[in-house]
Amino acid sequence: MFMIIHTVKAGENVLDIARMYGVPPMKIIEDNALSNPDMTVNGQKIAIFRPTRTYVVRGGDTLRRVSHRFGVRENELYCNNPSLMGEGKIYPGQLLSIYYDQPLNGSIAVDGYVFENFSEEKLLRALPYLTYLTVSGYIYDGNAVNGSPCGGRVTELASGKGVSLLMRIFLPGDTVGNADAFCDAVVSEAVSGGYSGVTLSAFRLAQKRPEDYAELVFTLKKRLMSNDMILFTETDANSLPGEKAVLGGNISDGNVLMYSKTQLSDIPDFSLGEEHVYRAAAEHYENGKVLMDLPCFGMNRCGAEMRPVTAGEAREIAYRNGCDILYDPDKKICHFSYHERSGGMWKEREIFFESPENNEAKLSLCGELGFMGVSFDIERIDVASLMMINTMFRKIGGFSYLLSEGM
Repeated sequence: MFMIIHTVKAGENVLDIARMYGVPPMKIIEDNALSNPDMTVNGQKIAIFRPTRTYVVRGGDTLRRVSHRFGVRENELYCNNPSLMGEGKIYPGQLLSIYYDQPLNGSIAVDGYVFENFSEEKLLRALPYLTYLTVSGYIYDGNAVNGSPCGGRVTELASGKGVSLLMRIFLPGDTVGNADAFCDAVVSEAVSGGYSGVTLSAFRLAQKRPEDYAELVFTLKKRLMSNDMILFTETDANSLPGEKAVLGGNISDGNVLMYSKTQLSDIPDFSLGEEHVYRAAAEHYENGKVLMDLPCFGMNRCGAEMRPVTAGEAREIAYRNGCDILYDPDKKICHFSYHERSGGMWKEREIFFESPENNEAKLSLCGELGFMGVSFDIERIDVASLMMINTMFRKIGGFSYLLSEGM
């Protein structure tokens, strides 16, 4: 098998696990973004990726020479080696994963979201895996589009990386006012920003006024098409919208299904949660236009108070507090509890976070249902999940692919 999810046992470290699977320790560290390889926790999940072909860099090698030697594209080397951070700097003695020989689940589009306070390091790491990069922070206030504070920097970092940039426009209310004025403002901003298309986020309008939403999507799609741009929409998958709102999603070139566990009072089993939501969506939408959201879910909860937490942060908290990480196979999530002193009192906090099994199951479902692809926040996605996408699917081209397909 090319990928194994290993559960750490008490006393095991990365070196032990590497010997067990015949994989170099550094590869396990890089593929799981382990900041401290000695900081393993009983119950922790580690993804083991076993490449078919590896190569040890020699003096005088460049990434281009290595790619030519083995007949693989440079971008494939970036995807197979996340530690390269999308840059071609290699050094003698460095171990490179050349390729993985495993059956793929088909081809998908990969869409990454970037928000205002993004990490350049995380963006650079994610870029080789992306088909689309969606830049958030644009808001329509009823009169004009307010620009994104991070748009310029993101464009600069993504330049020359073969990624299609989309402008995400957020419509906060449940009315749009003058639809023609809205579309003119959005298209004008997208053109001036050099974007390949637009992502429309208008949850409230879709829920409250589905007919207006469908008409808005139709109008905006026409305006964008006349400028050789594409349109993605977003749907709150926690509560599928009405028939007219679904129509709007099907009119667009792609529809991102946003499913958030943090909006739920209790975390359901996988079959009653993610699987149920996406199978229901497959009955409403054109499957070839659906992008499944991969929210790398994590929350630190104390009563009604909740803080977001990444899987890496959760592991560090478990290590500091001497906690074992538990796994719920029905929910497919990891969890543990610990005590924290606050306001002179000890309070119990519970941490729940995404497991590799959860994302593997969602990706398998994406392939089974024939969805267009996946979408995620680059700040929340972990390296193991990026590698999982890379080894389970072939990434399709972006903007030009949609135009050639006439979607």
